[in-house]
Amino acid sequence: VLAEQLKMHIKQQRVLPKSQHGFRPKHSPESAIIELIDEIASQRDQRNTVVVASADLAGAFDTVDHERLVGKLQKRAGIEGAALELLGDYLKGRSQRTKKNSGGSSGWVEIPWGVPQGSVMGPLLFALFCEDLQEWVPGAKIVQFADDVTLITSDRDPERAVQKMNEALEQFERYAAGNWLAPEPTKTQVLYCTGVDKGKIKTKCEMAGQELEVTEAIKILGFHLDEGLSGEEHCAKAAGKAAAATAAVKRATRYLRKEDKVTLLEALAHPYLDYCQNALYNTTEAADSLVRRAYNRTARVAAGLGRTKPSLKKVGWASWEKRREATREAMVAKVVLDKEPQVLWELLPPKIRRDMALRGETRGELETPAARLSAGEKAFRVWGPRVYNESLANGEEPEEGTFQEEEGGGTRRIRKQGKAPKDEDVTEREGYYGYLNHKFKAQGETKDEDGWVVAWTDGSKIETGNGETAGAGIFYSAGNPRN
Repeated sequence: VLAEQLKMHIKQQRVLPKSQHGFRPKHSPESAIIELIDEIASQRDQRNTVVVASADLAGAFDTVDHERLVGKLQKRAGIEGAALELLGDYLKGRSQRTKKNSGGSSGWVEIPWGVPQGSVMGPLLFALFCEDLQEWVPGAKIVQFADDVTLITSDRDPERAVQKMNEALEQFERYAAGNWLAPEPTKTQVLYCTGVDKGKIKTKCEMAGQELEVTEAIKILGFHLDEGLSGEEHCAKAAGKAAAATAAVKRATRYLRKEDKVTLLEALAHPYLDYCQNALYNTTEAADSLVRRAYNRTARVAAGLGRTKPSLKKVGWASWEKRREATREAMVAKVVLDKEPQVLWELLPPKIRRDMALRGETRGELETPAARLSAGEKAFRVWGPRVYNESLANGEEPEEGTFQEEEGGGTRRIRKQGKAPKDEDVTEREGYYGYLNHKFKAQGETKDEDGWVVAWTDGSKIETGNGETAGAGIFYSAGNPRN
């Protein structure tokens, strides 16, 4: 309860920086990776060399000073009175002792540092403790997820880009020291994204007097980021983990029903394949092939068949391409409609209101900026508008239960033959309409004589000449990807 109230206060008062993606509604590791790749791709599109450093803080949660945290909650987050006292009491009264190898234990000692790990409050309090990080490190763009901090610098001159990173790392060290945090140079990863020979870059990245190793790929929030943004490193790792899970399920095939195999593969293999796929746009064919083959294998094991297409049909899964396209469209639509995460929404260009005279409709499209280089195509600010506009175009053609204006005036309903929705679709459909009613204060929905939902009206409904009702929100039938 306390965590939910604190999250509400943070959102209303906009306490956390936009680049903090941890433990906030409508934010995730994937949204952090999308922001990170957008920054890299945009800078590479301008032919800049980009330096990325994934900084590590040793025992970050355990070193937070309680007194300093309470002070920041008051001054930076605007928490006062009983709420501040309650949070202070939450931090107090924690003790620890040490068990000796020779036997026995030390006495209990109260700890004036640290936020509880594994709790709902711990990561949130740490995010609040570090909410001023960007102010102290102005030399780099920062992307955060709780205690995971990624710094990005760029410049047309590769040497200057590395120098900027060294300056930013010095600023980061000073911030950490001032807040009793301990940077860990040996675990800090560095990546160069550049069009020049990295061997010719003489300036070395350093932190706390130690030279940092530059690698061809680094791991951030479980995502493997490679210097060319190809996605091959990440997809190879994901496909390998999914293959291991699939093999484990296959070994137990004779003990499982088909339904159980489907459930296990969806729970154990597919999350590896789906993770951060929305961040990977315009990847190489090699990267796509890795995850596609791993996904198709899960379908064959689930169905117990030797061919992919009939296997997908038997278990009721979409192809890998359609699955990824649908999830990406849904993600972009949520950013556009909900304006969250704010940092991604602000990357999108303004809407164009296009007058569709023939249809008598207004459809809000997004401007589609053009990239100079292929690297720029991977930026969310470039591909996000395209995906959103494509989703609008895909929903334009009339399907069953929609209305189309005729040249002579009036409307006619387009019907297609199809089966009634299965019972298991009812809950999802009702939940969706409940969401529409809540968000848009819908007046209701229209059904035909067979009970099919043919139109949802959001208040802008019109009565057609033959007494039928048409509205702005259209339902294309259960399971249709255009909904």
